[in-house]
Amino acid sequence: MATLSTGSTHAARDKILAIPELVQRIAHTLDSKTIVACARVNRAWHSIWLPIVWHTIDAGRQWRDPSFLNALHRHADLIRSLKCSRYDDIRLLFSSSPPSYPPNPYNSAEQPSSDPKSSHDGAVGPIGAKEQVLCKNLNTLALPKTTLRNQADQAQSHTLEKFLGRLNPTLQELSFKSTFFVKHPFGSGEDFAASASGEVTETKKESFGIQSLIMDGAACSQDFILCLCSRFPSLSHFSLGDAAEIESMEDDSIARLIRALPSLRTFRAAETRFGDESLEALIENCRDLSTLDINTTYVTKSSSVQRLLERSESLTTFDAWELSVNVPEMMSDSFGTRVSEREPTSEADVDHERAGAVSRSSTYSSARASVAGDRNGGIWACRALESLVLGVDYSADDLTEQERSLCQEDEDAEENEATGHSQGVQGEDENSGAANDDSKDDDEDDDEDDEDWIPGAEKSSFAKLQKKMAKLQVIDQDSNTLWIEYSLRSGLAILAPLKELRSISVTQGVHAIGVREVEWMSKNWPRLKSIEGLYEDEAEEAVAWLRKHRPDIELEDDD
Repeated sequence: MATLSTGSTHAARDKILAIPELVQRIAHTLDSKTIVACARVNRAWHSIWLPIVWHTIDAGRQWRDPSFLNALHRHADLIRSLKCSRYDDIRLLFSSSPPSYPPNPYNSAEQPSSDPKSSHDGAVGPIGAKEQVLCKNLNTLALPKTTLRNQADQAQSHTLEKFLGRLNPTLQELSFKSTFFVKHPFGSGEDFAASASGEVTETKKESFGIQSLIMDGAACSQDFILCLCSRFPSLSHFSLGDAAEIESMEDDSIARLIRALPSLRTFRAAETRFGDESLEALIENCRDLSTLDINTTYVTKSSSVQRLLERSESLTTFDAWELSVNVPEMMSDSFGTRVSEREPTSEADVDHERAGAVSRSSTYSSARASVAGDRNGGIWACRALESLVLGVDYSADDLTEQERSLCQEDEDAEENEATGHSQGVQGEDENSGAANDDSKDDDEDDDEDDEDWIPGAEKSSFAKLQKKMAKLQVIDQDSNTLWIEYSLRSGLAILAPLKELRSISVTQGVHAIGVREVEWMSKNWPRLKSIEGLYEDEAEEAVAWLRKHRPDIELEDDD
């Protein structure tokens, strides 16, 4: 790269770097090797490249370089996203006077060292009232992931207070990802965060305009989170997952947190203590929720999941994998009176009846999707659902007698199968029947609850629902677990309106997909472009049919 002149080039450079979107895109394409190469061939790299590199820079080793500090002072207004490497980096983002060295990016070795060098030799003091924030247009601030290393590597809590206060309202995202707050210089959050008790304090804490808070993998107390979020009333994106270690943070505490954040649009709480109470709080308080990730949590009430789908009009992404949801109950709620109103008469309904089983774990994507299923025969509210991940599995001991009966073939289905008109999956495992026989001896006390479970206590409606759900397959894989699979003509028939569906992922080895299944998918999901987990050696006829009739559908394996 040729050395750039400092004349008219600066004007063009400043115009280019004044476009935040362009600078951010360039920054994301740079790696450490590229930065080093630029430094070697371009003596002006401090003035040309640092405004770009600063978007993702780990700046700890640069603070002693006077030319770096010079570039910081001259281009700090271009910085939009900053990842600090040390806690005292925050202190060095303030300036009370212009730099004492000439603004010449060349011959940096001859330039005198500036005062910020000494800040690494001891604890950083508080920010003075006359000091100015350098990065006035900062949008995203990420603090270090590591623990407190030594006493010199500290920032006082009111330093962060001043920084956030002076950046309000430009700062929109704050990241404490993987931060270990037990040894964090901000302590337990008592000095910075507002009181969680709601009591009036002598000094009123300022509320900031933070809209996104990232605490994935953080280790802290629940008081810290409750207090911290009380400072951010406009919070719309909150990520608390990725095995975050939150002391004493149970379901009721998460529910309390959710109630305090009515503007939430994105909430990620995978692998936390998120449970039924938290889900109810989301349904009642966060009507604009668009993204919810509660993968591997403690939600057990399928009725709550059903209510979420019925009431969350803005929901576009829902990850509920590894939840212990009650499939028969959800099916009852979703079909509701629609099942009792009529038998299938249209061609589409007949096609539903002719489909087979698909995976218990599937990913559904659609740009705009309406899902039939209100218990009153209406439409689910989440019409814009783009991605749905819902896994279901039951221990044999968890199934009631009523649920077991729903998973068995009824007499009509057996007659149809005998006459060659069976619409289910052929060739079940021999152990499947044994599992059904063994299940009849369990939980005799469930009969009382089963009567209450019958939708509307209408025998005729329940009988028709049972007939529909009789196509759910039961496969005893390990003698301990029963995998309940949706059938397209019962469970997944409810997803037929998803005309924008573009991809589906199926679990290998749990079910069989034949020609009828892929024909149904092709007809009901005309925009389907990929099927993941469908292997030729296990579904040869289905794969052959797709390659002949729908070569546009890509078959993706798990590799």
